[in-house]
Amino acid sequence: MDISEALQTVRFLAEGIDPITGEIFPDDGLYQHPRVICLLYEAVGALEGAEEKQRRENHLPGKAGKPWSGAEDKLLIDHFKAAMLIKELAQQHNRTEGTI
Repeated sequence: MDISEALQTVRFLAEGIDPITGEIFPDDGLYQHPRVICLLYEAVGALEGAEEKQRRENHLPGKAGKPWSGAEDKLLIDHFKAAMLIKELAQQHNRTEGTI
């Protein structure tokens, strides 16, 4: 189960809906207790955050967030001195423009 599927399931539970059948839970059921509903919405928020983080990470270059080696630093300096554009440097080094 991926994060999106888990999020949808927990969202259904928080709304008092059986995620399998689509039926509304009975008023006296566990999923309708205010404390449980509150906790389920907390879980929804956490899963939304995890989903957003995953979405951002899927769009980042491969070396984003990883340490630079001495050789990479030297190569970056050489490329910078050769007047390469920031965008080109980022692509060349598989990093974000902000990192460059």
